[in-house]
Amino acid sequence: MISFALSLWINRTTWFLGDDFAILTNRYFAAASGNWSQALLLPHNDHLVALPVLVFIGLGHIFGLNNHLVYMLPAIFMHIAILFAIAIILKKRCASTLTAVSAVCCVAFLSAGFEVLMMATNMAHVAPIFLGLYQLILVDHDGDISKRDIVAMMLGAIAILCAGTSIPLIVMITLFLVLQRQFKRAALIAVPPATLWLMWFAKYGTLNHGVKGDTQFTTYNKAAQIAQYVIKGLQGSLEAISHVGGSSTLLIILCFLGLYKHSIKSKAILMPFCMAVGSVMFYFITGFSRVTFGAPVSSRYVYLGAIFIIPLVFIGIESLLEQVASRHVFTIVATIWMSAMGVIGFLAATETAPYSNKARIDTILAARDLVASGSTEISGTPSPTFDPDLTVDWIKRLIDNNMWNG
Repeated sequence: MISFALSLWINRTTWFLGDDFAILTNRYFAAASGNWSQALLLPHNDHLVALPVLVFIGLGHIFGLNNHLVYMLPAIFMHIAILFAIAIILKKRCASTLTAVSAVCCVAFLSAGFEVLMMATNMAHVAPIFLGLYQLILVDHDGDISKRDIVAMMLGAIAILCAGTSIPLIVMITLFLVLQRQFKRAALIAVPPATLWLMWFAKYGTLNHGVKGDTQFTTYNKAAQIAQYVIKGLQGSLEAISHVGGSSTLLIILCFLGLYKHSIKSKAILMPFCMAVGSVMFYFITGFSRVTFGAPVSSRYVYLGAIFIIPLVFIGIESLLEQVASRHVFTIVATIWMSAMGVIGFLAATETAPYSNKARIDTILAARDLVASGSTEISGTPSPTFDPDLTVDWIKRLIDNNMWNG
């Protein structure tokens, strides 16, 4: 409840930005004109984002641009569902209730990932995480293929339609089953979603986003850059967990000391280990096309990377402390620290994030009012741009279609 209330609070002054307008203009009007393949299937920054676009189109038809919060609700509700999934996974791994609560608080107040709870289009990145975690929960059973596996496969197909971040998560789930020698179930989970994605990629896919120059990724130097990208991404995710800069190495050491005597294939370790591998895979695949953008500092990357590392880190530290009499005190203090620093981080984000920049929002709203009044003061060719993918021409179309009222 606290996480839900905080998510609503930080969005009290947020508004649309960047990619939001790309969908609410190009994609929305493509669908309105009947061109559904352009609206749903063309890649957005190399991603297939058909389902998030469909959600945007539906919300745009009902609410237009007059209510930003309703666009945030899908990501907020999935974020809350992720908290329950983390608790289920840790409890089934024999973690104590206190450790599970601490991990849930860590995710709930993961302020380094503020972007996913403040920018509407990031529902596309939250959805594969949400779906991937519940896939893991569904396939975590003994025996042959069951209805649970079929539902998990369907969730994987849905995740593919949300964003490319679903790919490393399906690899993660497949690895989890392969290491248990559940090859038929692994094939069921991996093949249908992979086929769906390959069919889309063959017709619509691109690998151009972030690539600069025709020698990209063809030399040892480029491979080294990707490796550095992965390392920096993991460092950022680990530091996001502790809210302490430079703490990534310490967390790795503590986790190793707690787990080095355990077999990777043990019930307590296998799933968290595969989840951590999924985090590495995510940064590797992301780095393949975005390494030229610099360090992976985007908070949506940190959010995904951290969530899939958290179970292994918390189980490792719990195992390390199991012989310490004051371990409960340590866990409680750590939980309070992560929660307090997370709340502070979220509140700071409301002051600095572009999604809630009052001057920017006022400028765009003033332009809308001028256009609505029929003023020619800001007309011109090409149309002035107030935000990426938002021009005077688009403002006119939004107003004419009753999507944006003053």
